[in-house]
Amino acid sequence: MNNSNQISVLHVASFTGNVGDNANHNGTRTTLEENTSYKYQYTENEIRKYYQNYNKADELHFDDEFVRQANEHDLVMIGSGNFFELWIEDSKTGTTIDIETDRIEEIKSPIVFYGLGCDPYKGIPGNNAEKFQNFLDCILEQDHCLVSVRNDGSINHIKEHFGQEYASQVHKVPDGGFFTEVDDNYHPELDGSGPLIAVNVAKDMADLRFPNARTEQHSYTSFTSEFADTLDQILSSYPESKIVFIPHIYRDLEAISDVLNNMETMNQRSRVTAAPYLNGEGSERYIFDTYNKCDLAFGMRFHTNVCSIGQITPSLGLVSYPKVGDLYKELDLVERTIDLKQKGFKYELLDKVEQTFDNSPNITTEYKEINENLRISVKDFHKKIETVVTKN
Repeated sequence: MNNSNQISVLHVASFTGNVGDNANHNGTRTTLEENTSYKYQYTENEIRKYYQNYNKADELHFDDEFVRQANEHDLVMIGSGNFFELWIEDSKTGTTIDIETDRIEEIKSPIVFYGLGCDPYKGIPGNNAEKFQNFLDCILEQDHCLVSVRNDGSINHIKEHFGQEYASQVHKVPDGGFFTEVDDNYHPELDGSGPLIAVNVAKDMADLRFPNARTEQHSYTSFTSEFADTLDQILSSYPESKIVFIPHIYRDLEAISDVLNNMETMNQRSRVTAAPYLNGEGSERYIFDTYNKCDLAFGMRFHTNVCSIGQITPSLGLVSYPKVGDLYKELDLVERTIDLKQKGFKYELLDKVEQTFDNSPNITTEYKEINENLRISVKDFHKKIETVVTKN
Protein backbone atom coordinates (compact mmCIF):
# COMPACT_ATOMS: atom_id res chain seq x y z
CA MET A 1 0.00 0.00 0.00
CA ASN A 2 1.13 3.57 -0.62
CA ASN A 3 2.54 5.48 2.32
CA SER A 4 0.09 8.31 1.67
CA ASN A 5 -3.65 8.06 2.06
CA GLN A 6 -4.06 7.57 -1.70
CA ILE A 7 -5.41 4.19 -2.79
CA SER A 8 -5.01 2.73 -6.28
CA VAL A 9 -8.16 0.89 -7.33
CA LEU A 10 -8.67 -1.57 -10.18
CA HIS A 11 -12.36 -1.02 -10.91
CA VAL A 12 -14.17 -3.60 -13.06
CA ALA A 13 -17.61 -2.36 -14.04
CA SER A 14 -19.73 -0.92 -16.85
CA PHE A 15 -18.55 2.55 -17.81
CA THR A 16 -20.01 3.05 -21.30
CA GLY A 17 -23.40 2.65 -22.89
CA ASN A 18 -25.74 3.10 -19.91
CA VAL A 19 -26.04 6.45 -18.15
CA GLY A 20 -27.51 4.70 -15.12
CA ASP A 21 -24.20 2.92 -14.57
CA ASN A 22 -22.39 6.26 -14.74
CA ALA A 23 -24.76 7.64 -12.10
CA ASN A 24 -24.04 4.62 -9.94
CA HIS A 25 -20.27 5.15 -10.07
CA ASN A 26 -20.68 8.89 -9.50
CA GLY A 27 -22.55 8.34 -6.24
CA THR A 28 -20.41 5.44 -5.09
CA ARG A 29 -17.10 7.21 -5.58
CA THR A 30 -18.32 10.48 -4.06
CA THR A 31 -19.63 8.86 -0.88
CA LEU A 32 -16.66 6.48 -0.59
CA GLU A 33 -14.29 9.44 -0.30
CA GLU A 34 -16.65 11.23 2.06
CA ASN A 35 -16.97 8.23 4.36
CA THR A 36 -13.37 6.99 4.55
CA SER A 37 -9.94 8.50 5.19
CA TYR A 38 -8.55 7.52 1.78
CA LYS A 39 -8.36 9.17 -1.63
CA TYR A 40 -8.97 6.84 -4.56
CA GLN A 41 -7.29 6.70 -7.96
CA TYR A 42 -9.10 4.42 -10.40
CA THR A 43 -7.97 2.19 -13.24
CA GLU A 44 -11.13 1.29 -15.15
CA ASN A 45 -11.63 -2.08 -16.84
CA GLU A 46 -14.84 -2.21 -18.86
CA ILE A 47 -16.82 -5.32 -17.86
CA ARG A 48 -18.16 -5.77 -21.38
CA LYS A 49 -14.64 -6.57 -22.57
CA TYR A 50 -14.75 -9.66 -20.32
CA TYR A 51 -17.98 -10.92 -21.95
CA GLN A 52 -17.67 -14.23 -23.78
CA ASN A 53 -19.27 -12.72 -26.90
CA TYR A 54 -17.04 -9.61 -27.01
CA ASN A 55 -14.42 -11.13 -29.37
CA LYS A 56 -12.44 -8.01 -30.24
CA ALA A 57 -8.75 -7.19 -30.20
CA ASP A 58 -8.98 -5.46 -26.80
CA GLU A 59 -10.93 -8.26 -25.10
CA LEU A 60 -10.10 -8.99 -21.47
CA HIS A 61 -10.13 -12.16 -19.38
CA PHE A 62 -10.03 -13.06 -15.71
CA ASP A 63 -6.65 -14.72 -16.29
CA ASP A 64 -3.01 -14.45 -15.19
CA GLU A 65 -2.85 -10.92 -16.56
CA PHE A 66 -5.88 -9.93 -14.49
CA VAL A 67 -4.26 -11.40 -11.36
CA ARG A 68 -1.04 -9.49 -12.11
CA GLN A 69 -2.93 -6.23 -12.64
CA ALA A 70 -5.03 -6.78 -9.51
CA ASN A 71 -1.94 -7.32 -7.37
CA GLU A 72 -0.45 -4.06 -8.64
CA HIS A 73 -3.36 -2.16 -7.07
CA ASP A 74 -4.22 -1.51 -3.44
CA LEU A 75 -7.87 -2.49 -3.97
CA VAL A 76 -9.92 -4.40 -6.53
CA MET A 77 -13.54 -3.30 -6.84
CA ILE A 78 -15.96 -5.29 -9.00
CA GLY A 79 -19.22 -3.47 -9.55
CA SER A 80 -21.68 -2.10 -8.96
CA GLY A 81 -23.85 -3.75 -11.60
CA ASN A 82 -26.10 -6.72 -12.19
CA PHE A 83 -23.10 -9.07 -12.29
CA PHE A 84 -24.60 -11.83 -10.17
CA GLU A 85 -27.11 -12.75 -12.87
CA LEU A 86 -27.32 -16.53 -12.87
CA TRP A 87 -28.14 -17.42 -16.48
CA ILE A 88 -24.72 -17.58 -18.20
CA GLU A 89 -24.28 -21.30 -18.83
CA ASP A 90 -20.66 -21.34 -20.02
CA SER A 91 -19.40 -19.16 -17.16
CA LYS A 92 -17.28 -20.80 -14.49
CA THR A 93 -19.44 -19.11 -11.84
CA GLY A 94 -22.72 -19.02 -13.77
CA THR A 95 -22.43 -15.22 -13.80
CA THR A 96 -20.81 -12.34 -15.69
CA ILE A 97 -17.76 -12.72 -13.42
CA ASP A 98 -16.32 -15.69 -15.29
CA ILE A 99 -13.35 -16.43 -13.04
CA GLU A 100 -11.70 -19.55 -11.62
CA THR A 101 -11.77 -19.65 -7.83
CA ASP A 102 -8.00 -20.30 -7.91
CA ARG A 103 -7.56 -16.81 -9.38
CA ILE A 104 -9.33 -15.27 -6.39
CA GLU A 105 -6.87 -16.99 -4.05
CA GLU A 106 -3.89 -15.75 -6.13
CA ILE A 107 -4.98 -12.12 -5.71
CA LYS A 108 -3.43 -10.65 -2.56
CA SER A 109 -5.01 -7.20 -2.79
CA PRO A 110 -8.39 -6.79 -1.05
CA ILE A 111 -11.36 -7.44 -3.33
CA VAL A 112 -14.73 -5.76 -2.87
CA PHE A 113 -17.69 -7.14 -4.80
CA TYR A 114 -19.61 -3.89 -4.60
CA GLY A 115 -23.40 -3.65 -4.66
CA LEU A 116 -23.99 -6.39 -7.23
CA GLY A 117 -27.41 -7.47 -8.40
CA CYS A 118 -28.23 -11.14 -7.86
CA ASP A 119 -30.80 -11.72 -10.57
CA PRO A 120 -32.54 -15.08 -11.15
CA TYR A 121 -35.23 -13.71 -13.47
CA LYS A 122 -33.60 -14.87 -16.72
CA GLY A 123 -33.44 -18.38 -15.31
CA ILE A 124 -30.79 -20.55 -13.64
CA PRO A 125 -29.92 -23.19 -16.26
CA GLY A 126 -27.98 -26.41 -15.88
CA ASN A 127 -25.66 -26.52 -12.87
CA ASN A 128 -25.35 -22.73 -12.57
CA ALA A 129 -26.73 -22.72 -9.03
CA GLU A 130 -24.02 -25.16 -7.94
CA LYS A 131 -21.30 -23.17 -9.72
CA PHE A 132 -22.41 -19.93 -8.11
CA GLN A 133 -22.64 -21.55 -4.68
CA ASN A 134 -19.06 -22.81 -5.05
CA PHE A 135 -18.01 -19.30 -6.04
CA LEU A 136 -19.75 -17.87 -2.97
CA ASP A 137 -18.01 -20.45 -0.79
CA CYS A 138 -14.67 -19.25 -2.13
CA ILE A 139 -15.12 -15.49 -1.85
CA LEU A 140 -16.92 -15.58 1.49
CA GLU A 141 -14.16 -17.57 3.18
CA GLN A 142 -11.38 -15.25 1.95
CA ASP A 143 -10.28 -12.66 4.53
CA HIS A 144 -9.38 -10.21 1.76
CA CYS A 145 -12.83 -10.37 0.10
CA LEU A 146 -15.89 -8.31 0.98
CA VAL A 147 -19.14 -9.35 -0.74
CA SER A 148 -22.15 -7.07 -1.09
CA VAL A 149 -25.32 -6.80 -3.12
CA ARG A 150 -27.46 -3.76 -3.84
CA ASN A 151 -30.83 -2.99 -2.30
CA ASP A 152 -32.91 -4.43 -5.12
CA GLY A 153 -34.10 -7.67 -3.55
CA SER A 154 -30.81 -9.46 -4.23
CA ILE A 155 -30.25 -10.50 -0.63
CA ASN A 156 -33.68 -12.18 -0.66
CA HIS A 157 -32.78 -14.07 -3.84
CA ILE A 158 -29.58 -15.36 -2.24
CA LYS A 159 -31.57 -16.47 0.79
CA GLU A 160 -34.23 -18.14 -1.38
CA HIS A 161 -31.86 -20.04 -3.66
CA PHE A 162 -28.84 -20.64 -1.39
CA GLY A 163 -30.09 -20.29 2.17
CA GLN A 164 -29.90 -17.95 5.13
CA GLU A 165 -26.35 -19.02 5.98
CA TYR A 166 -25.11 -17.44 2.74
CA ALA A 167 -27.39 -14.41 2.92
CA SER A 168 -26.18 -13.61 6.44
CA GLN A 169 -22.59 -13.33 5.18
CA VAL A 170 -23.40 -10.97 2.31
CA HIS A 171 -23.72 -7.25 2.97
CA LYS A 172 -26.53 -5.13 1.53
CA VAL A 173 -25.50 -1.68 0.31
CA PRO A 174 -27.60 1.07 -1.32
CA ASP A 175 -27.06 1.48 -5.04
CA GLY A 176 -24.67 4.35 -5.71
CA GLY A 177 -27.25 6.04 -7.91
CA PHE A 178 -29.08 7.29 -4.83
CA PHE A 179 -26.13 9.59 -4.15
CA THR A 180 -25.47 10.87 -7.66
CA GLU A 181 -24.12 14.40 -7.75
CA VAL A 182 -25.54 16.46 -10.62
CA ASP A 183 -24.65 19.78 -12.23
CA ASP A 184 -27.10 22.66 -12.40
CA ASN A 185 -27.54 22.69 -16.17
CA TYR A 186 -29.76 24.63 -18.54
CA HIS A 187 -32.19 22.18 -20.17
CA PRO A 188 -33.95 23.43 -23.32
CA GLU A 189 -36.00 20.22 -23.25
CA LEU A 190 -37.57 21.38 -19.98
CA ASP A 191 -38.94 24.66 -21.29
CA GLY A 192 -42.38 25.21 -19.80
CA SER A 193 -44.21 26.65 -16.83
CA GLY A 194 -46.50 23.80 -15.85
CA PRO A 195 -45.75 20.42 -14.27
CA LEU A 196 -42.74 18.74 -15.88
CA ILE A 197 -42.95 14.97 -16.13
CA ALA A 198 -39.89 12.82 -16.83
CA VAL A 199 -40.68 9.53 -18.56
CA ASN A 200 -38.40 6.61 -19.30
CA VAL A 201 -39.55 3.78 -21.54
CA ALA A 202 -37.53 0.65 -22.39
CA LYS A 203 -37.63 -1.92 -25.18
CA ASP A 204 -34.71 -4.21 -24.39
CA MET A 205 -35.60 -7.69 -23.07
CA ALA A 206 -39.05 -7.25 -24.64
CA ASP A 207 -39.65 -11.01 -24.48
CA LEU A 208 -39.24 -10.85 -20.68
CA ARG A 209 -40.97 -7.53 -20.15
CA PHE A 210 -43.97 -8.39 -22.33
CA PRO A 211 -44.24 -12.16 -22.92
CA ASN A 212 -47.96 -11.90 -23.80
CA ALA A 213 -48.46 -15.30 -22.14
CA ARG A 214 -52.15 -14.68 -21.51
CA THR A 215 -54.75 -12.60 -23.28
CA GLU A 216 -55.01 -10.14 -20.37
CA GLN A 217 -51.28 -9.40 -20.63
CA HIS A 218 -49.61 -6.97 -22.98
CA SER A 219 -47.39 -7.62 -25.93
CA TYR A 220 -44.85 -4.87 -26.55
CA THR A 221 -46.99 -3.46 -29.36
CA SER A 222 -50.18 -3.32 -27.30
CA PHE A 223 -48.23 -1.82 -24.40
CA THR A 224 -46.95 1.08 -26.49
CA SER A 225 -50.50 1.83 -27.60
CA GLU A 226 -51.92 1.91 -24.07
CA PHE A 227 -48.92 3.81 -22.72
CA ALA A 228 -49.24 6.48 -25.42
CA ASP A 229 -52.95 6.81 -24.68
CA THR A 230 -52.11 7.22 -20.97
CA LEU A 231 -49.62 10.00 -21.68
CA ASP A 232 -52.15 11.78 -23.89
CA GLN A 233 -54.67 11.60 -21.04
CA ILE A 234 -52.14 13.02 -18.56
CA LEU A 235 -51.44 15.95 -20.89
CA SER A 236 -55.18 16.53 -21.26
CA SER A 237 -55.75 16.44 -17.50
CA TYR A 238 -52.92 18.90 -16.84
CA PRO A 239 -53.10 21.47 -19.67
CA GLU A 240 -49.90 23.28 -18.66
CA SER A 241 -47.85 20.10 -18.29
CA LYS A 242 -45.08 18.82 -20.52
CA ILE A 243 -43.48 15.41 -20.87
CA VAL A 244 -39.76 14.86 -21.42
CA PHE A 245 -38.61 11.40 -22.47
CA ILE A 246 -35.23 10.41 -21.05
CA PRO A 247 -33.22 7.68 -22.80
CA HIS A 248 -30.65 5.72 -20.80
CA ILE A 249 -29.37 3.39 -23.53
CA TYR A 250 -29.63 3.55 -27.32
CA ARG A 251 -32.51 1.05 -27.40
CA ASP A 252 -34.61 3.54 -25.41
CA LEU A 253 -34.62 5.85 -28.44
CA GLU A 254 -36.50 3.20 -30.38
CA ALA A 255 -38.98 2.76 -27.55
CA ILE A 256 -39.53 6.53 -27.32
CA SER A 257 -40.23 6.63 -31.05
CA ASP A 258 -42.68 3.73 -30.79
CA VAL A 259 -44.66 5.50 -28.05
CA LEU A 260 -44.54 8.90 -29.75
CA ASN A 261 -45.89 7.40 -32.98
CA ASN A 262 -49.02 6.38 -31.05
CA MET A 263 -49.60 9.76 -29.38
CA GLU A 264 -51.87 12.56 -30.58
CA THR A 265 -50.30 14.73 -33.25
CA MET A 266 -50.55 18.03 -31.39
CA ASN A 267 -49.01 16.49 -28.30
CA GLN A 268 -46.19 15.08 -30.40
CA ARG A 269 -45.50 18.51 -31.82
CA SER A 270 -45.89 20.80 -28.81
CA ARG A 271 -46.18 18.98 -25.49
CA VAL A 272 -43.39 16.39 -25.64
CA THR A 273 -39.61 16.70 -25.78
CA ALA A 274 -36.71 14.33 -25.23
CA ALA A 275 -33.45 14.66 -23.34
CA PRO A 276 -30.31 13.91 -25.36
CA TYR A 277 -28.87 10.43 -25.54
CA LEU A 278 -25.57 10.72 -23.66
CA ASN A 279 -23.11 8.17 -22.37
CA GLY A 280 -19.77 7.99 -20.61
CA GLU A 281 -18.37 9.63 -17.50
CA GLY A 282 -20.04 12.95 -16.72
CA SER A 283 -23.14 12.31 -18.81
CA GLU A 284 -25.09 11.45 -15.67
CA ARG A 285 -24.57 14.97 -14.30
CA TYR A 286 -26.74 16.37 -17.09
CA ILE A 287 -29.24 13.55 -17.46
CA PHE A 288 -30.06 13.12 -13.78
CA ASP A 289 -30.26 16.86 -13.30
CA THR A 290 -33.17 16.54 -15.74
CA TYR A 291 -34.90 14.22 -13.29
CA ASN A 292 -33.97 16.60 -10.50
CA LYS A 293 -35.74 19.51 -12.20
CA CYS A 294 -38.95 17.60 -12.95
CA ASP A 295 -42.05 17.50 -10.76
CA LEU A 296 -42.70 13.79 -11.36
CA ALA A 297 -40.71 10.94 -12.84
CA PHE A 298 -41.86 7.52 -13.89
CA GLY A 299 -39.97 4.90 -15.80
CA MET A 300 -39.13 1.30 -16.51
CA ARG A 301 -35.40 1.41 -15.86
CA PHE A 302 -33.87 0.64 -12.49
CA HIS A 303 -31.81 3.82 -12.30
CA THR A 304 -34.68 6.04 -13.42
CA ASN A 305 -36.26 5.10 -10.11
CA VAL A 306 -33.10 4.96 -7.98
CA CYS A 307 -31.87 8.36 -9.07
CA SER A 308 -35.28 10.05 -8.98
CA ILE A 309 -35.71 8.98 -5.38
CA GLY A 310 -32.15 10.11 -4.70
CA GLN A 311 -32.87 13.52 -6.24
CA ILE A 312 -36.05 13.78 -4.08
CA THR A 313 -38.25 13.82 -7.19
CA PRO A 314 -41.62 12.08 -6.66
CA SER A 315 -41.50 8.89 -8.69
CA LEU A 316 -43.61 5.98 -9.86
CA GLY A 317 -42.02 2.64 -10.65
CA LEU A 318 -43.23 1.15 -13.93
CA VAL A 319 -42.76 -2.58 -13.47
CA SER A 320 -42.16 -4.56 -16.62
CA TYR A 321 -39.07 -6.30 -15.19
CA PRO A 322 -39.19 -7.40 -11.54
CA LYS A 323 -36.09 -5.49 -10.36
CA VAL A 324 -37.99 -2.19 -10.28
CA GLY A 325 -40.70 -3.69 -8.10
CA ASP A 326 -38.08 -5.30 -5.86
CA LEU A 327 -36.43 -1.91 -5.34
CA TYR A 328 -39.67 -0.28 -4.18
CA LYS A 329 -40.37 -3.24 -1.86
CA GLU A 330 -36.94 -2.76 -0.27
CA LEU A 331 -37.80 0.90 0.38
CA ASP A 332 -41.33 0.10 1.63
CA LEU A 333 -42.78 2.07 -1.29
CA VAL A 334 -44.59 -0.74 -3.09
CA GLU A 335 -47.73 1.41 -3.37
CA ARG A 336 -45.79 3.62 -5.79
CA THR A 337 -45.49 0.91 -8.45
CA ILE A 338 -47.64 -0.02 -11.44
CA ASP A 339 -47.60 -3.39 -13.22
CA LEU A 340 -47.27 -2.61 -16.93
CA LYS A 341 -47.76 -6.19 -18.07
CA GLN A 342 -51.46 -6.13 -17.32
CA LYS A 343 -53.81 -4.57 -19.84
CA GLY A 344 -55.69 -1.65 -18.31
CA PHE A 345 -52.75 -0.32 -16.27
CA LYS A 346 -53.73 3.11 -17.61
CA TYR A 347 -56.32 3.71 -14.89
CA GLU A 348 -53.99 2.89 -12.01
CA LEU A 349 -51.23 5.04 -13.49
CA LEU A 350 -53.58 7.99 -13.99
CA ASP A 351 -54.82 7.68 -10.41
CA LYS A 352 -51.29 7.56 -9.02
CA VAL A 353 -50.19 10.56 -11.08
CA GLU A 354 -53.08 12.53 -9.60
CA GLN A 355 -52.28 11.30 -6.07
CA THR A 356 -48.64 12.25 -6.54
CA PHE A 357 -49.39 15.81 -7.59
CA ASP A 358 -51.89 16.16 -4.72
CA ASN A 359 -49.43 14.81 -2.13
CA SER A 360 -46.08 15.98 -3.48
CA PRO A 361 -44.88 17.68 -0.25
CA ASN A 362 -45.51 14.53 1.80
CA ILE A 363 -43.76 12.37 -0.78
CA THR A 364 -40.67 14.57 -0.86
CA THR A 365 -40.53 14.49 2.95
CA GLU A 366 -40.69 10.69 2.85
CA TYR A 367 -37.96 10.54 0.19
CA LYS A 368 -35.71 12.78 2.27
CA GLU A 369 -36.06 10.43 5.23
CA ILE A 370 -35.34 7.41 3.02
CA ASN A 371 -32.20 9.05 1.67
CA GLU A 372 -30.95 9.97 5.13
CA ASN A 373 -31.24 6.33 6.16
CA LEU A 374 -29.52 5.18 2.96
CA ARG A 375 -26.60 7.52 3.67
CA ILE A 376 -26.22 5.99 7.12
CA SER A 377 -26.28 2.51 5.58
CA VAL A 378 -23.70 3.26 2.88
CA LYS A 379 -21.39 4.93 5.40
CA ASP A 380 -21.47 1.81 7.53
CA PHE A 381 -20.48 -0.34 4.56
CA HIS A 382 -17.74 2.06 3.48
CA LYS A 383 -16.21 1.80 6.95
CA LYS A 384 -16.05 -1.96 6.38
CA ILE A 385 -14.19 -1.34 3.10
CA GLU A 386 -11.77 0.93 4.94
CA THR A 387 -11.15 -1.81 7.51
CA VAL A 388 -10.45 -4.42 4.83
CA VAL A 389 -8.09 -2.10 2.94
CA THR A 390 -6.21 -1.11 6.08
CA LYS A 391 -5.93 -4.71 7.26
CA ASN A 392 -4.60 -5.99 3.93
